[in-house]
Amino acid sequence: MSLTLSPAESFPIVRVLKDHTDTATNYVQAVIRNATTDALIDTINLTDKGSRRFSKVWKVVWDDTFNHGRYIVITTTVYTDSGYTDKNLNYAEEAETYLIQQRWNPYVGGGGGGGEAI
Repeated sequence: MSLTLSPAESFPIVRVLKDHTDTATNYVQAVIRNATTDALIDTINLTDKGSRRFSKVWKVVWDDTFNHGRYIVITTTVYTDSGYTDKNLNYAEEAETYLIQQRWNPYVGGGGGGGEAI
């Protein structure tokens, strides 16, 4: 099951490092790809929030398939350098799949008719 993201919403990408004994300086990068074509959509360098937490808010791209939905994969990688070239061998890459599609809102448009039957 994948989480549905609405186009243009602000989505927090978060990675928490699992090794609570790790006191080294780390850098985390998220790579966002189209899950079907593997095309690169965006690369985001996450901000160190302390306590092994890294995050950055990403503006979700529009679904370019006329609202049929588009699956994306966000892969986060931990590095030991600020140039994002040396992977930290203590952490595996983590990938999550999401669906970009406008969420249905019963309060916006499409309200049903009504009126009296004759």
